[in-house]
Amino acid sequence: MPRPLAYLTVFVSSASVMVVELVAGRLVAPALGVSLYTWTTVIGVILGGIGLGNYLGGHLADRHPRRRTLVVLLLLGALAALNIILTLNIAEYYQLMPSAWPIVLRFTFSIASVFFVPTCLLGTITPVVIKLSLKDLDRAGGTVGSLYAVSLIGSIVGTFATGFYLIAWLGTRPLIALVAGTLALLALLVAGRSWGKRESALLALLPVLLGLELVENRLASPCLRESNYFCIRVTLEPGDEPIKTLYLDRLLHSYWSVSNPLDLVYPYENAYAVVAAYVARRQPAFEAFSIGGGGYVFPYYLTQVYPQSRVSVAEIDPAVTEVARAEFALHDNPPVEIYHEDARFYLSNPADAARRFDLIIGDAFNDFAVPYHLTTREFDELVKSRLKPGGIYMANIIDMPAYGHFFRAYVRTMQTVFDTVLVLGGNDFPDDEARQTYVVVAGDSSLNAVELAQIAATKPDWARAAAEMKPLRLRSYLNKESPLILSDDYVPTDNLLAPVFGN
Repeated sequence: MPRPLAYLTVFVSSASVMVVELVAGRLVAPALGVSLYTWTTVIGVILGGIGLGNYLGGHLADRHPRRRTLVVLLLLGALAALNIILTLNIAEYYQLMPSAWPIVLRFTFSIASVFFVPTCLLGTITPVVIKLSLKDLDRAGGTVGSLYAVSLIGSIVGTFATGFYLIAWLGTRPLIALVAGTLALLALLVAGRSWGKRESALLALLPVLLGLELVENRLASPCLRESNYFCIRVTLEPGDEPIKTLYLDRLLHSYWSVSNPLDLVYPYENAYAVVAAYVARRQPAFEAFSIGGGGYVFPYYLTQVYPQSRVSVAEIDPAVTEVARAEFALHDNPPVEIYHEDARFYLSNPADAARRFDLIIGDAFNDFAVPYHLTTREFDELVKSRLKPGGIYMANIIDMPAYGHFFRAYVRTMQTVFDTVLVLGGNDFPDDEARQTYVVVAGDSSLNAVELAQIAATKPDWARAAAEMKPLRLRSYLNKESPLILSDDYVPTDNLLAPVFGN
């Protein structure tokens, strides 16, 4: 086998594996979320598929050391890649599996059912190429080393191109179709004159599968936008008061009332509104900073209800902001200052270190996607350093009352940094086994829980959402487990939230 063709084959096959791996994480995100569990399972399944493929490919190469073997494997890899799109719904069956099964088993079964066979077939290619390229055993080391080096280069190119450009440019499903088409063209190139009826039959299946996917609209993305960070979806719930919802991957991030934009539909945002009213009593021209934008519902609320305020948002994904401008209330009058970067990076930037805020709002957490670097003691200390005297930091978190591992660790960590830590929305547990949303409010010793309660009592929605978990009850709840303080060196958020994943 000519060396340039061998190099091209291992380059393309290795790049294809990395495309599939990165796309896998994005394709399953709407069903399984984006977490350490998701990516660990994806990487493990892909590595398992490659390993078994290498083993099988080596045996095939010894028994059938011909170009036609390689051509068949390339075509089977192309068919298996296309089949990912047809079988993707299997990942959603995770929710139908018995809750008694460990979360690792359910994730592994869901992801392996879709991605194991394609990566296994792609893993068979390199051993066959090596066998076909070995003509002189005295130079076997150099030949094998060169092919593995080219394979690694292909993996790197596939990783960078997919993560930085291709997903945002093409979308995940068309990118999988592109991989299949590239493998099929490579098979034609490798075959040359050795093309036969078997290869023709396999090649003919490709347009059949592609046509089936087109008929069933499988290549169409379920996302309004596929950005470098999220699958962004917007839905409209009709009714007397139409509600728009914003989904980022699995996360339902924002509700927005189309007819009444200042109606905060999400209960935790009503708790936010109580704290904002508390801050505005002391400083009508307050400065607020929101960690996460989403639909920009609450930042918009602040600009409208408190026109003297100055509102800034760190939203890591520019595409989310674009969707919020097009589909939600975000506009530039009065303006919201937007920084498209990680909130921790912005707050730690020396160029902005002199700026202080009256209110910092954490709105980047979800039960399936917790940015762990925003939960640690070091981050809380950074937030505290950016607050004015009497300033408040509040964040919404999700946990299950029956377990509460993340809740306890998060609140205890906040207590090591702030003088006063209150929990709102935790006074009523309708169901211990259901996920609950809490708003954790932290500040210095001037933070007045009584005044917060008085403000909350002015509106029924506020009163329900901002009911404080009484100090004695909070202390009793925290003491059910040994203290765990989250730090940059130890922050097992996904493990703490495992019961929430499992249920």
